[in-house]
Amino acid sequence: MRHIDEITVRQARADDVEAIVALEKTVYGPLGTACYGEEYVRAWLEVHPEGLTVAEAGGRVVGYQYSQIVDFEFDLWREFATYDQATDHGYTKKSHRPDGNSVHSISLCSTESGAGRALIAGVFDLMRRLGKKYTVSQTRLAGFDAYLNSLDAAGVKIPDGASLDEVALWYALETARLVNGKIWPCLTRRPDLGLPPLNRPDPVAGKQLKNVGSGLVALLPGYMPDPQSRGYAVLLAKDNPDIP
Repeated sequence: MRHIDEITVRQARADDVEAIVALEKTVYGPLGTACYGEEYVRAWLEVHPEGLTVAEAGGRVVGYQYSQIVDFEFDLWREFATYDQATDHGYTKKSHRPDGNSVHSISLCSTESGAGRALIAGVFDLMRRLGKKYTVSQTRLAGFDAYLNSLDAAGVKIPDGASLDEVALWYALETARLVNGKIWPCLTRRPDLGLPPLNRPDPVAGKQLKNVGSGLVALLPGYMPDPQSRGYAVLLAKDNPDIP
């Protein structure tokens, strides 16, 4: 078990399934994003029980995360380009590779301040405990739709010839800049669009990039249907400091 302040993180059990499904509906249901149901959570318990953890506060489950084991190298990042490809449509029965070199964090949500941070710390602990080389995750650009709407409201035009992919990448890079996040060398495309500097980081990707060592690997257009991000996510990776 891992304790952070009043949050306790432990491995999930079969009797946590109902609470995990309820968390999904509470956090993601109002956003119009697809939620994981009971069949997914039970599949995770079967495929990789060590990768499914819950956060508790006051005896209540207030967060959870699920991770699988995969093979990852920076030149293989396209294997993580879409949700269905990277996760076997969410079930991980075919995508989980017990002998892989990396921990792949697939889903995380919480309803209590500090729970997400504790769960992420647990993922990094798992990476080091299993001797894996990286942790990787796909993270929604959850503020991207709101950002585009703010440009429209301010009368700011996207430069002629600039694609929405370029704007999303610029937005992700600006988020990394604002939180002093890492950018891995494989991300060589850095569009300069002349847009006003971002005032605040993306509310989801920004939190992930604040984790020491976590860095941008690639932009993932069309990662999954999600109104807030307009389908855009970023691939993030963190290396294991114990492995040279």
